[in-house]
Amino acid sequence: MSINAVRHAFERQSAACDALGSPFTARLCRLISARLTPGGAVADRVLNWSGDPSPQADSVPLRLAGCLHALVLESHAPDLASVYPPHDAADDRLWNAAEKALADHADFILARLRSAPQTNEVRRSGALLPGFLTIAALLGKPLILSEVGTSAGLNLQWDRYRYRLGDRVWGDPASTVEIAPDWHGETPPEALISVLERAGCDLAPVDAAKPAHRLRMLSYIWADQQDRLLRTRAALDIAAAHKLSVEKADAVDWLRTRLAAARPGAVHVIFHTIAWQYLPAALQAEGEALIAAAGERATAAAPLARLALEADGNAHDGAALTLQIWPGGAKKKLAAEISTADGSGGRVGDVSSPATDVLNLQDLYSVIGDSVNHGERGSRYQQLPEIATEALPGKWMILQETFSASDFLSGFLGALRKHFRVIGSKPNQIMSRRWKIDQPHACGLPG
Repeated sequence: MSINAVRHAFERQSAACDALGSPFTARLCRLISARLTPGGAVADRVLNWSGDPSPQADSVPLRLAGCLHALVLESHAPDLASVYPPHDAADDRLWNAAEKALADHADFILARLRSAPQTNEVRRSGALLPGFLTIAALLGKPLILSEVGTSAGLNLQWDRYRYRLGDRVWGDPASTVEIAPDWHGETPPEALISVLERAGCDLAPVDAAKPAHRLRMLSYIWADQQDRLLRTRAALDIAAAHKLSVEKADAVDWLRTRLAAARPGAVHVIFHTIAWQYLPAALQAEGEALIAAAGERATAAAPLARLALEADGNAHDGAALTLQIWPGGAKKKLAAEISTADGSGGRVGDVSSPATDVLNLQDLYSVIGDSVNHGERGSRYQQLPEIATEALPGKWMILQETFSASDFLSGFLGALRKHFRVIGSKPNQIMSRRWKIDQPHACGLPG
């Protein structure tokens, strides 16, 4: 790549940092773009970058910014630390300190430039939580977690944080990590969540208990975003205290192993945040096929879910949260316009709507018989387990209000409550309500 391409990469990163709330990193990138000249070991390496230096590829600007921040965090460059946040310095003084650090610590910087930036944005857990609550409310089972692209595992331990979602509080009240996203839309469903097992993979896993790994993770957080630094440090402490381990593995090979066996009595949740989109197209296709095949094998006793927070390709610069549940495989977008930088903000969609299939109650009524009189009701109800066991578990049914006065319907719903666990009802448009029907009870229906 040409020197101009490298300078353009720093300019583009500067604009992105301005938009994402890091004016200091934006200013540093502008200075590097304008003032870095050939002649030093680091300058020659950066300006003659052999690959694509852009933020969407090798991300050279963030590599170099991370190197300088690491020197500040480790107190190896006092002059540089004196012009880094919370201090404020003029452009000339900031550049002079940065240029000195590039010369004084060239070996350290050259070694670090060989590796891509790696972050683990804790606030993405705030975007994931509505999905996990929806899964738990729909299926009523404990969770087994499998995360692809786990990094340090900070989002793999999402249940160890406390959250404020609008007027709602959820999570561990004693947690040192609080996440309070800018919430729009409906409040997520209420649910008790139990995590039976958690596992994750990454090509370059971070061990939260190792100081060098922690430094690397923290150095790529922009220096003027102290809230992110503090939150990430606290999350790393939690991961270290629980001895959280992330497996070094290829995503597809790891998924093949994780999906090989059914997990009766629990929901196996495959999830990923801003990771799947970076897999090569061939690996994405192979991974999709693995998950789809596992979904075909899923049962009501051992369901499978996939929760994904990934760029959705719309005009806005953000991500969407989607949920897919098997058996059935129905897919729903739960939220959109979530910041890809840290999982914050955005517009949250109808998180209380079902991600599974919807069955119109009147359709089931017509199957059983739409001209039932009092004398026939008992025999018709006896058919309900046979008909509804296949049709209803894991689904929502639409109950039209204009249909609710039916004498038959009153008994019909009573029978449903006997045979199935009704999770609850949610408003859905003006003339209907949604009733969530869970797995059948052991008891039969009255005659």
